[in-house]
Amino acid sequence: MKDKPADYWEHTTHALLVLLISKKVLVVDQLRRAVESLHPEHYIHWSYYEKWAAAMMQLTLESKTISEHDMALAMGGEESYTGKEGPRFEVGQRVVVKEELLSSRFRKPHLRVQGYLFGAAGIVERHCGAFSDPEFLAWTGNSESVPKQNLYRIRFAHSARGTRRC
Repeated sequence: MKDKPADYWEHTTHALLVLLISKKVLVVDQLRRAVESLHPEHYIHWSYYEKWAAAMMQLTLESKTISEHDMALAMGGEESYTGKEGPRFEVGQRVVVKEELLSSRFRKPHLRVQGYLFGAAGIVERHCGAFSDPEFLAWTGNSESVPKQNLYRIRFAHSARGTRRC
């Protein structure tokens, strides 16, 4: 049986590892430690390159090569929420689920929205508050420096489907 060709993001992940090692940002032993420290469920179920991507992100955050704030902005996170701004959406407002960003594709194991909802329209039922963004907490574990993200309850029609088919 022939192996499937690597996806574009897998080539990019490999290239990033080579770059980080060549610039002495990390060494292979650090990568191994970070991969081996993944949650057991992730370690068992994630692909080789998903593990590398998670480990590299953790190591670049640990080394302060990338700040948590810059990572949050690059990954499409909201600016830090101070509580003064109030919620972005109002109860009863029609909203459409954004497609995942190419720049955050490697974080798919932490994607908080099921892919079949991308592009689906729904109605805001309530604003639940602002919380440390769980997608970033998965990488840093430090809620003090993670941007806040508003949490909403959205009602979708049973037949609602986005533009992406799983």
